[in-house]
Amino acid sequence: MGGSEREDLLSPTYDPAKQGWEHATVASEAERTAGGVTPNSALFMTIEGSKADVLGVRRGRMGVYRYAYWQHTKTRARIHLCSYLLADQVATITGDGGDVEISSEIEPQDYYAYLERTHGPLRWITSVHSQMPYGETYEDLNMEPIGTSLLLVRRLMLSKDGRPLEFTEIEAPGDRFEAAAASEHDQAGSDGQVSLRV
Repeated sequence: MGGSEREDLLSPTYDPAKQGWEHATVASEAERTAGGVTPNSALFMTIEGSKADVLGVRRGRMGVYRYAYWQHTKTRARIHLCSYLLADQVATITGDGGDVEISSEIEPQDYYAYLERTHGPLRWITSVHSQMPYGETYEDLNMEPIGTSLLLVRRLMLSKDGRPLEFTEIEAPGDRFEAAAASEHDQAGSDGQVSLRV
């Protein structure tokens, strides 16, 4: 899944087919759909727990959540992608508590271009770690029910002054994928890229 380091993988206009993937529907989506959350759509919600820690903000700050499931066209292996973006970067938020009003100013397909214009040049940090699967992850990603770890690739977007603006996280079955790092030696100070390979 290389070649997409700076593309917004969760933009409604991004076509995963160019990387050999297709959108997939999974078991847990019925619950999300009932709650009005659909793949690649932007849901404004509070950022809590470790997500707030990654973005360096207080819990309860408004964010934009997006997600998708992709399936590899040849191997049928699945991955889960999600993104958390600080909402006040792309919308006007007024009020607090139960009286919050959000006026979205930027369309989801324009998020990255807008952030580049207003906070660029953007920088990226990519990290890889693993954890045990949780909830319905086994079923959603067609994982073996016992002993398979979850591979997580996290790409953090930083503003020109080093502030976190957004992160995209990819979850993949650890027995089906590997993460490979590539350096761009010809550009001093360039960001390395991590590719997720089947």
